[in-house]
Amino acid sequence: MRRFNLVLSFIVGIALMIYVQEILVFKILFYLVGISLWIHIINQDREYQTKIMWLMLIMFSPILGIVMYSTIGFDYKSLQIYKDKTESDKEFAKYEKYSNSYQNDDYYERVLSNIGKANISRYNEIEVLNNGVEKFPKLLEKIKGAKRYIHLQYYIIHKCSIQEEIFEQLKKKAREGVEVRVILDTYGSHDITNEMFKDWENAGIKVAKFGFTAFKYIPAKNLLNYRNHRKIVTIDGMYGFIGGINIGDEYLFTTKKFGCWRDTTIMIKGEANRDLELVFARDWYYLKKKNYISDKPEYYLNAENCTLNNCVVQILRTGPDVKNVSIKDVYIKLISEAKKEVTIMTPYLVPEFDITKTLKLAAENNVRVRMITPGNPDNFFVHSLTRSYYQTLMESGVEVYEMQGSFVHAKVIIIDDELSVCGTTNFDFRSFNLNFEATAFMVSKEVNQKFKKQCAIDLQGQTPISLEKWNKRNFVKKTYGNVIQIFSSLA
Repeated sequence: MRRFNLVLSFIVGIALMIYVQEILVFKILFYLVGISLWIHIINQDREYQTKIMWLMLIMFSPILGIVMYSTIGFDYKSLQIYKDKTESDKEFAKYEKYSNSYQNDDYYERVLSNIGKANISRYNEIEVLNNGVEKFPKLLEKIKGAKRYIHLQYYIIHKCSIQEEIFEQLKKKAREGVEVRVILDTYGSHDITNEMFKDWENAGIKVAKFGFTAFKYIPAKNLLNYRNHRKIVTIDGMYGFIGGINIGDEYLFTTKKFGCWRDTTIMIKGEANRDLELVFARDWYYLKKKNYISDKPEYYLNAENCTLNNCVVQILRTGPDVKNVSIKDVYIKLISEAKKEVTIMTPYLVPEFDITKTLKLAAENNVRVRMITPGNPDNFFVHSLTRSYYQTLMESGVEVYEMQGSFVHAKVIIIDDELSVCGTTNFDFRSFNLNFEATAFMVSKEVNQKFKKQCAIDLQGQTPISLEKWNKRNFVKKTYGNVIQIFSSLA
């Protein structure tokens, strides 16, 4: 028995030594990786608040910090994951019509010409479609009338009744010989099954999936970042759609949880469809390595001229593959140029320091600034984060509205009497820096009035949040908001 105990003690001792040694090696390894990440983070071109937060997390908890940074914090642009996408854009340089000239000395047209780095088209007619009850019938009408091609790109395509109705029409048009192409994001459209893809392809629809997923819901190649958040449609070079509305029944007020799902899309008739088509074509080329435009450029890019309304439109694509323009910088410039009023409708308000400062300066310079956010949020954490910015904005005179009984999903900005913005870009870090987005800037008094009219309807019976009442929130709510705001800089 004694000999057995000695042998057992020896074995246990050896095991403990190996375990301790492995722990030490493991720790040393993590510390070496942590030091490497420190150097990497310090040399990055990011806001200093973000750098400080990551450096502190990695210093105090190397294992947790490294895992979190690798998952949600790493700037994969530095590894050039989308290098091939950036290089593929050269394929389309010959189709660009960019010019920074402007006509009639229009103030906002001149501003867009100087900062947008994108083509400006001057002959367009814009129809503002509020919610799915207005968009989907119009979209189905244009799909049914298509003669040459239909191109759809959506972040979310839900398996639902409106999806079935739209794709039945797409399959019908494909069988008639109309070219139908669909791009969807694999993460956003995770409930679309392989059987559905096969059914679409068998009917003649060409489908491309953006991103790769593991275990159905977890994005593998792109981790949790870099989603294709665009929601655009082009049909025959005549009609284009861009805005916040995905394909789902929730846009038809069928969900009780969120009440009125408030959203906006615009339908464009005119020259701007050429620029919208190029956004789609670039993404298709990246996913399929096929430039379908090269065979028949006039077939796809000969957008119909339109003299009605004479609305100036600029389509701006932004994302990890776009080096020369930042949507956040464009917004900062436009807000700082506002003379009378700025109204921003967004589901997620998570502004960085520089854009928060711009909003506050505008309000302090007697510009009426209004922020409209959801009263019925879809995400408790993000809504709490959104609310954490209210106080600093309201203290500078910004009016904050939470639309009661509604989930606001629209991405709309109205500036003064001429400029309107509608697209896929939320007012948060992800849309500004990580997602692939598309935004339409419109210079037209008539279109501006359409957006203002709908805004007035939205705000009927709504009152801005009182700063005095807001300051009376309990200690727990205040502290929680401030804490999550600090950690939001880890994005």
